[in-house]
Amino acid sequence: KIGADANDPQAATMLHNLGLCYFRVGPYSRAKTSLKQALKIKRAQQSDLDIASTYHLLGIVLTAMGQFDSAMKCLVTALRIRQKELSESAASTHHLSVLNTRLAIGEVHRHRGKLDEAMELFRLVCEDRIRRLGFGHEASAEALQCIGLVLREEGEFEEAIAMMGKSLSVRKSRLGEESPLVAETQIHLSSCYFKLRKVDEATVASNEALRITAKVLDPDHILHSNSLKSVADLQQAKGNFGEALQGYDEVLRIKERWLGDSHLECADTYNNVGNAKFKQGDFQGAEEAFTKALKIKRACLENGHASLFTTLNNLGHAKYKVRDLDGALDMYEQSVQCQVHHICSPRDEGEKEEVEHEGEFDFQHLQGIIKKIEALRDDRDEMERIQMALSNVASTLRNIGLVKQDQSNIVEALEVYDSILTVRKSMPFVDHTAVALTAETIGMLHFKRGNHGDALAAFEEALNVKQMKQGTQTLDYARTLNNVANVHFSAGTLDRAMKLYQEALAIKKEQLGEAHDEVANTQNNVAHLFFTLGRSKECLEAYKEVLRMRRNKFGPDHLAVATSLSNIGDLHVKMDNPRAAVEAFRESLRIRKLQEDSNPADVSRALDSLASTCGNLGEWDQACDAYKETLVLKKRAYGGQHEEIIKTLDLLAMTLIEQSRFMEAAQPVKEALELRRKRFGNEHPEVVSQINALAFLYNKAGDEAKAKLVLSEITPQAQADTDTS
Repeated sequence: KIGADANDPQAATMLHNLGLCYFRVGPYSRAKTSLKQALKIKRAQQSDLDIASTYHLLGIVLTAMGQFDSAMKCLVTALRIRQKELSESAASTHHLSVLNTRLAIGEVHRHRGKLDEAMELFRLVCEDRIRRLGFGHEASAEALQCIGLVLREEGEFEEAIAMMGKSLSVRKSRLGEESPLVAETQIHLSSCYFKLRKVDEATVASNEALRITAKVLDPDHILHSNSLKSVADLQQAKGNFGEALQGYDEVLRIKERWLGDSHLECADTYNNVGNAKFKQGDFQGAEEAFTKALKIKRACLENGHASLFTTLNNLGHAKYKVRDLDGALDMYEQSVQCQVHHICSPRDEGEKEEVEHEGEFDFQHLQGIIKKIEALRDDRDEMERIQMALSNVASTLRNIGLVKQDQSNIVEALEVYDSILTVRKSMPFVDHTAVALTAETIGMLHFKRGNHGDALAAFEEALNVKQMKQGTQTLDYARTLNNVANVHFSAGTLDRAMKLYQEALAIKKEQLGEAHDEVANTQNNVAHLFFTLGRSKECLEAYKEVLRMRRNKFGPDHLAVATSLSNIGDLHVKMDNPRAAVEAFRESLRIRKLQEDSNPADVSRALDSLASTCGNLGEWDQACDAYKETLVLKKRAYGGQHEEIIKTLDLLAMTLIEQSRFMEAAQPVKEALELRRKRFGNEHPEVVSQINALAFLYNKAGDEAKAKLVLSEITPQAQADTDTS
């Protein structure tokens, strides 16, 4: 019929109705096509009010498709026509058709994030509908739900629940318990309960919505997909990631049919898929899902949209987990640029934008933000918005700092943390805890680099903030005191370190009790300092106290107990008590061998200490056994050519020589010789010395022929160079 007469008014009506059908059953793209065809005919043939109805419906369809600019043009046109045609009526601005279009315009504002404009329209429409139609009418319930959606997006979840509860009550009474619109409101209620972490209430609402849509709607209906997604979100929150991912797959299938594969709702679902896979540990799968979400959002959203930088951060996290550090860094840096754009962009159309947003976050960006804060001091809502935005910037900058640390780029990492500290201090409502934590992080990095002055300055800043906000008797304050003491210990200002350790120790004992492991750790620091100061008696008492505390806390066979025993053994060596040292080392070694998670390097160090002390006692057979055991461990831990292997072979040979077991000693010397040849070549002085040592052993064993053969490997020049060196 359309093909026969493209200007037939009846065809226009049929096309409008066809568009309405596609709007109800999908896909929206066909609804859009039909309505645009209807408009083409109606503009030439039919009344303005009839045209307005098609513009209105097309605007709603375009809103559902995420085409907000085009939707707004259609709805504004529909509103203009309706107001003009109804102008003879004194109530034209309150006519139901005008109110319907105002509500639709409010929905566009809501989707764009212009919540104030949306709320103004929703309240106006709600008041007029209630006055004209009564509170119990479905149109009033629709407006109440729209107000609830704005409250939800403003974070006012309790108020949103109250408003949607009113809408739900009206819809159940007016439409029946199993109306699809009842399911729609249940879905929105579930999302609010979910935000408040009221998982039980959210689950009830989601399950009821799914029951209704599964019963009364086609399984491919868009509203049914929303029910499925609500349930899948809760499954993810409960840790049921497999069930959640199955649900998301079905949601995507339906949404892509209705909306196309480049709609924001598909992006949100891909983001949920990414979150579920990330929590499952499938970081590669999470990266793929976040990449799809980001591609859609880039095409649909402005640069500063909150949803965009959230997905950039998520993708950065996934790339970090698969160790694509450059990729993670790129995502985080783009996220910061996006967030700065979000903060600095004008909120009102007449407001001037003063800061360029391209490039890395820097002083210019911060100055622009500070000016904005100063100009808005009296606007509490705007201050809270900037507070949250700057907190997000600081969090993303921290991710950048962590990546740069992993890349061993400590200098740039410190620059990033300095920026974080500046951001934290510039926030409208300063989070002193976050300021102290950032200063402490800066202090730790400087400490690791040996920059004692800068480390002390940062730790002192953290300490001053904590003193101001907490006083001087909190556990957090004591921990920072301990860090300051560590710097003084490393810098050699030992008396100051001792004073601070003891001050921290007293606070920790008061806050945690004397049996706590953290108290033992600080007591251990005090013992180490006594060791360095040569105050052996006090050191021994302190180490014994740590040992007692750890045995009481963890039992006699814990690795922390083994560490304390090793410290005591080292002190006995220093005090020339080798027999007591051997006893401590043996007990430490016994414990380490019991523990499956014992580090082989720690076990080998304990064996080295035992072997060395046994040698000092002249117990060479026991020293020999310990070196043989540690040699096996070191080969397993380091590989066959590590310097530690050569060192242990030399020590093993020495223990055998001390027992006059010369031919046995030749074997570790030969092995060490081959390793040195691989490292240095045949002419190196260490290689020549090793050959001479091997010849010496053969001579001592009575095998002069082997000794001569070995010595023949040394060139005269190499021997001369060795003698000179």
